Amino acid sequence: MITTILIWCAVILINAIVLGLVPEKRSPSSAMAWLLLILLVPVFGLLVYLLIGSPYVPRKRREEQLAVAAIETAAALVERQIDESCPKARSPAQVLNLAARAFGSILEQSNFAKGCPRRAWGLLSARS
Repeated sequence: MITTILIWCAVILINAIVLGLVPEKRSPSSAMAWLLLILLVPVFGLLVYLLIGSPYVPRKRREEQLAVAAIETAAALVERQIDESCPKARSPAQVLNLAARAFGSILEQSNFAKGCPRRAWGLLSARS
């Protein structure tokens, strides 16, 4: 009886600790896979995680993830500007003109004079 209680306490403790440690510096899908393994098979999952589950993400990959996030944010902004310009325009050319003006004003408001993230652009040009 006492050993069963101790085992359950250990399992709960392992799961509580792992919930804080595993997701750190890890892609969501990778964190979810590790958490699933450890929560379903706590002792074995924790041993496997300690042996091969390094949370280290190389610098290049972190930079690529930041660049992709910046591009996705910019694409969403451009898409929103085009969607907002469509009802006001009478032609496709006018849609692009209105969207470009709106995008230009957003860049001016964001103090773009400080420059753009050159590293992100370097990553994009390297892929081309």
